[in-house]
Amino acid sequence: MHKADDRVHEINAAAASLLKEEIAASGGGREIICAGSIGPTGDLMEPLGPLSMDGAISAFAAQMEGLKDGGVDVVWIETMSSKEETDAALTAAEQVGLRATCTLSFDTNGRTMMGLTPSDLAGLAHDHQCSPVAYGGNCGTGASDLLVSLLSLEDASSQEDVIIAKANAGIPVYVDGKIRYNGTLQLMADYAVLARDAGARIIGGC
Repeated sequence: MHKADDRVHEINAAAASLLKEEIAASGGGREIICAGSIGPTGDLMEPLGPLSMDGAISAFAAQMEGLKDGGVDVVWIETMSSKEETDAALTAAEQVGLRATCTLSFDTNGRTMMGLTPSDLAGLAHDHQCSPVAYGGNCGTGASDLLVSLLSLEDASSQEDVIIAKANAGIPVYVDGKIRYNGTLQLMADYAVLARDAGARIIGGC
């Protein structure tokens, strides 16, 4: 294993172990799932950028191996925008032997930065050899836009699909020297109800 991969493994294993300890200490006997977040690499995939499919799979696998050794139950692949990088992350999860969820970040046009639509995500989730146990949207430009994306999934998803809604609490604004999100408690409460009514079964904030 490359030295950088060693460090990635160490950090992720430690983080997952800390979360497992916290779950054991404060879970109150409830069954609580321990998830490890997997975000984008930060590089564009070939041919638009320098990152090859093999390189992306290797990078994701290095992080996932650490999370697995730390005790996670599932890898939470999120804030993705390209099909290729999402493919790489799901393939890495299969190689490592972990279940995965998958969420993309949709903008006000109902697409990711790389042009994927909610329907594209549903197709990917259904057709990929490592189908995610749940999929949907996260981050983005706020609760209302995520809800629109969620409604766009209606025709492409099936009754058995577990849909995720994890919206930002509005958008970040600079106020009195600090970054604050302009969403309110009431906005997020209303969003949670609307997301539930739209069919989301996992609802949170990003």
